[in-house]
Amino acid sequence: MNKNNDDNDNNNNDNDNNNDNDNNDNDNITSKKIKNLREQPFTKSRNPYKRYQKPNFIWSDVFDEIDLLKNNFTKRVFLIISEKYGINYTTLRNKYSNFKNTNVDKTNKIIKNEIKNEISAEIKNEIKMEIIKEIKTETKNVIKSDIITKTKIELKTKKKAEIKAEIKAEIKAEIKAEITAEIKAEIKAEIKAEITDKIKNSINIEFNESDIDTETENIDDSKNLNKKKSNKFDIKKNEENRGGSNKIFSESDEKEIFLFLKEKFMDKHKMLCDEIIKLFAINKCQQLYPEKEFNASNGWCNMYKKRWNLSTVKCSISRNASKIYTKDEIDIFLKECLDALAEVGPELFFNLDETKWYNINVSQKTIHIKNEDNAKININGNDKEGFTLTLIISAIGNKLKPIITAKGTTERCLKSYLLNDDVVGTYSNNGWANNGITEIALNLIYAKTQGKKTYLLLDQFSSHRSDFIKDKAKEKNIHLIYVPIGLTYKYQPLDVSINGILKQFAKTLWRKEVIKNPDIKISNKDAVMHCLVAINKIRKNTVKKSFENSCFQKIE
Repeated sequence: MNKNNDDNDNNNNDNDNNNDNDNNDNDNITSKKIKNLREQPFTKSRNPYKRYQKPNFIWSDVFDEIDLLKNNFTKRVFLIISEKYGINYTTLRNKYSNFKNTNVDKTNKIIKNEIKNEISAEIKNEIKMEIIKEIKTETKNVIKSDIITKTKIELKTKKKAEIKAEIKAEIKAEIKAEITAEIKAEIKAEIKAEITDKIKNSINIEFNESDIDTETENIDDSKNLNKKKSNKFDIKKNEENRGGSNKIFSESDEKEIFLFLKEKFMDKHKMLCDEIIKLFAINKCQQLYPEKEFNASNGWCNMYKKRWNLSTVKCSISRNASKIYTKDEIDIFLKECLDALAEVGPELFFNLDETKWYNINVSQKTIHIKNEDNAKININGNDKEGFTLTLIISAIGNKLKPIITAKGTTERCLKSYLLNDDVVGTYSNNGWANNGITEIALNLIYAKTQGKKTYLLLDQFSSHRSDFIKDKAKEKNIHLIYVPIGLTYKYQPLDVSINGILKQFAKTLWRKEVIKNPDIKISNKDAVMHCLVAINKIRKNTVKKSFENSCFQKIE
């Protein structure tokens, strides 16, 4: 029998049966009732099929219609019938399965009674002759000549009555073989041993329900029959080795594929997707086993990733660094940081970095009603509006005053922020840090260290590397250490953990405001308040660990 691809549609269709009211009527909207998962004792008063006690249809007609659609090779049969009659999808499948099982049981009883009556009226010798002649000759000649010679095309064009008759004949033949074997054992142990051995050694019939193809293994004394058969009606061999091992690659082959992907893609942070894995596996199979057919299905790709501990993740996209550093060059940078730490201590080792801070921290994902395609996020304001935040932290865990840089040409652009003494307000033409703003950061560090020898770790942004900043830092006894280009995500403390934590805190604060008032508009003042609250939530121990996990790594 054909198996329709209904497994992909196993969704609850209860909403489609209950939505009779107008969806635009907000007064009639109610929350969905959640069923109690705790098991309850069954009583006569509980009737889970109460809605189907007086249906406006006949179940047998519904089941006949399902059989008709299945025989016509229609896809998504149960979904079509459930929508037509308003029957729950899972209930329809369960009732159909029970209906089929009940019919098979009735057929079994009828056939068993028929065979018992026949055998009880005959002599033991007649039973022996009947079993040997009917099972052996009828199975060989009738089943092989009638069932095996039927192809897929003929089965598709058959009418409903012919298909039912064929299915009944197949079921009857199978049940007859089983029942006769049982009766043989009851009548005479000698006949059972002889006939069962002959049948097992001579006849083996299999039915593949997925394609309605009949697959048989010829017995030893029927080898000459295969030569007489035409190529048109040859039976397909079990080329897919169903029930056996379908593994196309050996363990060493899969390891070789993994090492290639790791070396060429993962270690170099190149984009790697399922399609690349499948294409490479197909090429590998053609090189190693040209005689085998391999399509690298999605199922194979998922199992391969599972075996080798691979998963598809969401990641950030970064540009390739303009310079590739060797391990020796990175070790020199790490040694410089460790030597500076040993010289001045953690209280005089600082890190400075700028990051973009948005007023509205909205997520790209939202929760929406199923089967509705108008999902979008409306926000009250400009999601690109924000300011540049300059942070300064020390290896001992201290945080200096944050610097906020607004976009503008005069101090009037800072008026809407309503800044207090906990933050330093600045402005620039493009809203980014420049030499003047970086000098303000150096002054904050100098006020903290009182002219003591200090080390400052920062990236190679243009305003950080200018001669003006280098001279100002030298005047204040601040020694600059630059993170290698393109490696700030790995060796700059603020990029390693602090910036991400701050923005996550800000998202939480923004969501709390939205809960109180979904139509709220986050102003510049609110954004600064969220920023300061998030900074105060960062603990000293978190700051210390950010240094340990970045620029203070041990040199291997």
